[in-house]
Amino acid sequence: MDRAEALAQLEPSLIDQFLAVLNTKPEAVRHTLEAFGADPVTVEPVTDYVTDVEERCHLFQELRKISWQQGMPSELNATMLASVMVAPVHEIRTFLSPLRRGGGGSAKARDGYVSHIFPFAPRAKRDFGNLNDMLQSFWGAAKCMAWQRLYEDASITQSPKNHISMNHQLHVWFDKAKFALKPLRKTQNEIVIQWHWLRNPILKPKELIGDNEDILLRAGLTDRSWGTNIAHRKSGFPIQTGQTFVIRAKDPEDLPSFELLELQWNMLRIAAICGAGEATDEDYEDQDEKDYERDEVGDDAGCLAIREQSRDGTSCD
Repeated sequence: MDRAEALAQLEPSLIDQFLAVLNTKPEAVRHTLEAFGADPVTVEPVTDYVTDVEERCHLFQELRKISWQQGMPSELNATMLASVMVAPVHEIRTFLSPLRRGGGGSAKARDGYVSHIFPFAPRAKRDFGNLNDMLQSFWGAAKCMAWQRLYEDASITQSPKNHISMNHQLHVWFDKAKFALKPLRKTQNEIVIQWHWLRNPILKPKELIGDNEDILLRAGLTDRSWGTNIAHRKSGFPIQTGQTFVIRAKDPEDLPSFELLELQWNMLRIAAICGAGEATDEDYEDQDEKDYERDEVGDDAGCLAIREQSRDGTSCD
């Protein structure tokens, strides 16, 4: 008897009671069913949504001060804030160290990268230079080089090394930074990943963080918990942050790259904090670019909108 047949034989009231318990006490139900060998779920400890929060806030404020001292805008944007909230603390300190001593050239050269994050900016043409600068600044040269060799190599990105199988809905949520997969460990034929639901963003990537604003409140990070689960396993168990899954392959070459999984783990968390997962091209445009476009369009703005919406070749000239 399969699961559907078994459920069909239950009274509706019993199903309602079971679902109520499942939603209120999922761990108790999981342990009970696991005792009978049903859909075993493994869970491992997780950290806070953002670790070392106080120090990260201090480093962001220090970066803001350095920007002001070097004649750059002291109001940094949401992408910069998200990077500081995710990157390794020791690498952020290393990045700031020469800037404290007055070596300001590197900071100005890297100012452009904060406009968008690969691969979540919906651009037809990717700008790897911006990504390279960000990774080198906040993850260090060695880690940047290791990742760069992978994502700039088409033979890697178009191979199983850059693929992970999931259904359509999960794929949509993955692209929108609704969840991230933390790679924990690997063997020759297996990779263990840990599921983390990400929080809904309240920022946009280029949105400025004011000098006097509460950083955590502005970014919606006062709560250290992870996002709310919005999916279930086939058994009905909710997929919760901390659950682990094993990716297996007979041929080790068919496993996804552990290093690329590390990269998506970091980039998806940044995207979730700064809103890049759901951003559009318009969210990345500078205000002066928008003003220029408005001047160019002028009275034909309505016509332009009609062309964009119709897509049928019809002109309003």
